[in-house]
Amino acid sequence: MIVLSVMLLLFFIFFLIYANQITISHESADRITTERIASGIRAAINYVYLAGDGAEYNASFAYGLSDVNVSVYGGTVDAQSDVAQYSLPLLTQNVNETYVSPGNVMIRNDGGMIEISQPQ
Repeated sequence: MIVLSVMLLLFFIFFLIYANQITISHESADRITTERIASGIRAAINYVYLAGDGAEYNASFAYGLSDVNVSVYGGTVDAQSDVAQYSLPLLTQNVNETYVSPGNVMIRNDGGMIEISQPQ
């Protein structure tokens, strides 16, 4: 009986450790995805800015996480999920303030002002 109790206790301990590792693994993946999204949007905006007046870039961002909020304002790209928040600087502060949702995004340089729009 004691052996069975010890085995059951060890199983419970190993199960808790395993469940904790799975949670940590999923949170790490969410952090990486949030950072990847912010970096991708920042890179697209910076490319259009560096290309100069009249440059346009059509991008498609599929987040993979439904709970990532991405906004562009004040020369930064902010991406926030349940487990992570990233604020990455842009090369210019001349960007219209907007919320970027998953899907197609049109980024255009209009005389140094970066305009971000999403077709409906």
